[in-house]
Amino acid sequence: MSRIISSLRPVMRLATSQASTLIRIPRTSLPAVQSAKAFPALTSYLQRSAGFHSQSTAFQAAQSVAAQVEETEEELPTRFDEIASLHPNTAKAIKGIFKYETMSKVQAEVLSLLPTDTDMFVKAKTGTGKTLAFLIPALETVNAKCDKKTLARGDLATILIVSPTRELAQQIADEARKLATSHRFNVHCLVGGESKGQQIRQLNNKRVDIVVGTPGRLNDMIESVREFREQLEGVKTLILDEADQLLDMGFKDSIESIVDALPKERQTLFFSATVSKQIKAIARTSLKPDFTFIDTVDPNEANTNLQVNQSFSVTPYEQQLPLLARIIEDHKKQNPNGKVMVFLPTTRGTQLYASLFEELTSYRLFSLHSKKSQEQRTRTSDRFRKSKGSIMFTSDVSARGVDYPDVSLVIQVGIPSSKEQYIHRIGRTGRAGKTGEGVLMITPMEKSFLDTMSDLPLTINETSKQIDEIMEDAQLMDKLAVAKQAQDPEMIHDAFTAYLGYYTGRTDVLTCPKRDILENAKQYVTSLGADEPPHLSEAFLSKLGLNQRSSRSSSSSRGGYSRGRDNGRDNYSRDRSSSRYGRDREYSNNNGSSARRTFDRNDRNDRNNSNRNDRGRDRREFSDRFFSKD
Repeated sequence: MSRIISSLRPVMRLATSQASTLIRIPRTSLPAVQSAKAFPALTSYLQRSAGFHSQSTAFQAAQSVAAQVEETEEELPTRFDEIASLHPNTAKAIKGIFKYETMSKVQAEVLSLLPTDTDMFVKAKTGTGKTLAFLIPALETVNAKCDKKTLARGDLATILIVSPTRELAQQIADEARKLATSHRFNVHCLVGGESKGQQIRQLNNKRVDIVVGTPGRLNDMIESVREFREQLEGVKTLILDEADQLLDMGFKDSIESIVDALPKERQTLFFSATVSKQIKAIARTSLKPDFTFIDTVDPNEANTNLQVNQSFSVTPYEQQLPLLARIIEDHKKQNPNGKVMVFLPTTRGTQLYASLFEELTSYRLFSLHSKKSQEQRTRTSDRFRKSKGSIMFTSDVSARGVDYPDVSLVIQVGIPSSKEQYIHRIGRTGRAGKTGEGVLMITPMEKSFLDTMSDLPLTINETSKQIDEIMEDAQLMDKLAVAKQAQDPEMIHDAFTAYLGYYTGRTDVLTCPKRDILENAKQYVTSLGADEPPHLSEAFLSKLGLNQRSSRSSSSSRGGYSRGRDNGRDNYSRDRSSSRYGRDREYSNNNGSSARRTFDRNDRNDRNNSNRNDRGRDRREFSDRFFSKD
């Protein structure tokens, strides 16, 4: 091995100097089983040296070295029954409950390494079968590492899975229950919005075994429930799913706190659809230095699903709503049973758009956002999943991981929080080998965001080329006018402040001055039904860093809006009892206070908001070279 590494160093120096994309060593290039023991060390060396990077030179170098170790090659297994080391109970669940025979690519890549208790970093797209790809190895590790007495007692958590959102956590828990049934293991789902006391009682009264949770609730339990901290002492496998979204939602400190509470001797499985500086940083705090890196994404492919036809439109706000209505209508004519998902940057914007289209269209509509209770969100998700030909307006609570079958169109109104978030939203369609369509709708102010998307296959949306004709459609414009008149001024006001909060935080990609954001916000609300923009206090504008003078209109009026502090109404209290969607349309503020105004950026749910000091050092020793490049 030392001679092989020595001969490889000159090649790797060249490869590292030219590195730009992630290194990927496919299993089809690996040596036969008898030589496999020599290869992980070599792979680890390549990873540390290349810093997760390579062009074709490094990729060819990896293949060349594999050939030197052993000329014969091993094909990846394609069927679950080809994985001879699977525990009989796991194999029984796959065949009898899931009724699966063949494996997806990520499942084949990961499960072909079994049995193994090494840490893994797996890069895989959404909708590729990732959940089973991490649940099965975790169960195999638990059965191999835990003594029979510990497993029989069931008083310790042996697997901990961290998910960024409640919806994804519940989906993972459902899959885990199916897989764990034959092992007689129990699964707990710890998320916000549900009774903490009930969750504690279940942990104390039932087997523990597998815990799935969101960072906020998990940290709360770790900090306040001594028994839960003791139960985590039995964790053999930690799984971080959708790691890039965990970072996007600001959970870095929470992840570090969770890792601190776990045994150091454990297996960690790290799944992410993208790899960035931030991802490497969180990997440094959770993975051992000799982890296995698996990239199931072809290095020549874009990160988005190539089965999704992607386009964009750039129109002013006065044209955006008519264009959105036409795009949806045209798509539904061609795909009557296909579902449509419309993503918006803020919760308040999601509520407003859903309300507008409730008046505008006859299609079955749903809305999903962080202001709904967990019970409402679960009910809405289940109904949308089972429905046909429906439309969902949603914030980023639905952006990742959650599987809604038969979504044929994803529309993103306004720029997402990042390019990665765009990719994950698009991932809601084109799943399981099906085709799909994605449309990004932005205004001239947001056009600079396209510079970050230059490597994605985006083209100008064909329907947007007909915008003049659409604006002259009298029937459509009349419907829009009626829908706008029906909107609650309170809802419009809150959408206005939420817009300002979101876009003043996106100056990293917007090339316009902040005062232009305020002017665009005014155009935004007037295009959605406001007679004139709501009045904002100088203190509020000052907090957002907006020029006070630019916030003043020619008049000091409140823009025709009463904040309703004395009218006895809760937020969004317009009587919607006649709605054909009943309880799916709930805009009331649970606390009943119209004086309290907040805007939510990207639905950062379950977040632990305490500000922790930087720990200043990593808890484990790692090779700096591995994480030194982008």
